[in-house]
Amino acid sequence: MKVAIVGGSGLVGRALTRSLLGDGHEVVVLSRDPERGRRHVAPGAALERWQVGDVDAMAKAIDGVDAVVVVAGARVAPLPWTRGRKQTILESRVQAIRTVVDALAGLPPERRPTTLVVVSGIDAYPETPEGADPAPWIESSPMGTEFLAQVSRAVEDEAVRAEGIGTRVARLRQGHVLSPDADLVWYLALPVRLFLGGRLGSGRQWVSWVHIDDSVGLFRRAIGDPAVDGVLNVTSPGAIRQVDFVRAMARTLHRPTWFPSPGWLIRLVLGEESALLLGSRRVAPARAIELGYGFRYATIDEAFEQVFD
Repeated sequence: MKVAIVGGSGLVGRALTRSLLGDGHEVVVLSRDPERGRRHVAPGAALERWQVGDVDAMAKAIDGVDAVVVVAGARVAPLPWTRGRKQTILESRVQAIRTVVDALAGLPPERRPTTLVVVSGIDAYPETPEGADPAPWIESSPMGTEFLAQVSRAVEDEAVRAEGIGTRVARLRQGHVLSPDADLVWYLALPVRLFLGGRLGSGRQWVSWVHIDDSVGLFRRAIGDPAVDGVLNVTSPGAIRQVDFVRAMARTLHRPTWFPSPGWLIRLVLGEESALLLGSRRVAPARAIELGYGFRYATIDEAFEQVFD
């Protein structure tokens, strides 16, 4: 199998590339800066240059591959969500997928990739109430209306255009990815390591996470399984409240959790971006379970033991 990964120098793209190469598949990583990207891409992967809007170059790069995976996009954090930054977050994702879909449409059917995999996030769903035991969001649940939900909707709407030319489209809504080299883990673990860890806000907001190995496993399932089309939640079945998330991290790092951060202070400092820390989404991987996917890391303690090993 030959797979093209657009934005393959990021966290998930790197891990997916290593996994595919390890099983003998061909991988083409499309990077806007191949020279810089080479430092982050596993040996054995081909590197091609791409630019937003360059449909001809994209078509040439994906001509004859079996599947295209798009994980490109500007980082959501840590830069402030100014009006310009929000526009960059949105357009970097939508334009990347638009370029790919337009390139797919321009290829003859016999040379066209049969599968397109795109990623958005669990912020596609509305906020989960912080009540006693709210039902989790699943793939058939409605989408939200907040900024990141609007980004997810725009990304998925753009990708769905490829279904009109016969390409199977898998829309992956990914939770917080836990990995030893994830920026998210570094930022969250730092105060815990410094004995300053504790709940954020009420601590009762839901955190839906996924270990990098299971993220890659579900991406590969979406690439190779014709039964995977439409929405697929890329989260573990072990969503937990934030206070339990930080306690599990502290247990693994042998630290206390005695320094809560009030929600009003986080909102004052981060503004709208505080939703990344105080947002509450309990998401279940209903489709993955239905498909028989076996999670390697189903509990937060198992995941943290590997991440901080």
